[in-house]
Amino acid sequence: MNSVLIRHFSEILNQEIKQITSVSGGDISDAFKISTIEYDYFLKLNSKTHALNMFEEEARGLEAIKNSNEIATPNIICNGIYDENAYLILEFVDQKKPNSEEMFAFGKSLAKMHQHTTDEFGWESDNFIGSLPQNNNKSVNWVEFYFSQRLKPQLDLAKKSSKLSSFECPSEEKILVNLNRIL
Repeated sequence: MNSVLIRHFSEILNQEIKQITSVSGGDISDAFKISTIEYDYFLKLNSKTHALNMFEEEARGLEAIKNSNEIATPNIICNGIYDENAYLILEFVDQKKPNSEEMFAFGKSLAKMHQHTTDEFGWESDNFIGSLPQNNNKSVNWVEFYFSQRLKPQLDLAKKSSKLSSFECPSEEKILVNLNRIL
């Protein structure tokens, strides 16, 4: 990481940065641990054109999860763009391998979080699945939402990029019949 970015993050955090180390976990963004005298932070960096929007939506989603009071999430420090690099800075959480009791508790918390419902399926804004844009137009029908906002865009993308051919995909009508039966 260049010294201009390091100075910028030092100014944002209002702390001297002691060390920045690359960490795992970043498929579409570079991921780093920023260590200062007082705290450790998690930094995601991405220079793609839509990266700032991607990080803003990620922060909005993390805030919603936190507001459910069901699942612990890292504190959001800030996000922004500097020198053509979008960034998201979060509280650093040490990785650990959870045991079976912790995984069970997490599953229960995740289920409880999803019991916080509204009358519609969707979200207040479009966001991303990885780096791919994801629409969240609201619908009162779960199957319609799931098909039109999740499955169909991914199938269309797979066909457009020749990862799937039309004959490998069932018809939209067949998908909807099966989704209605299953869901």
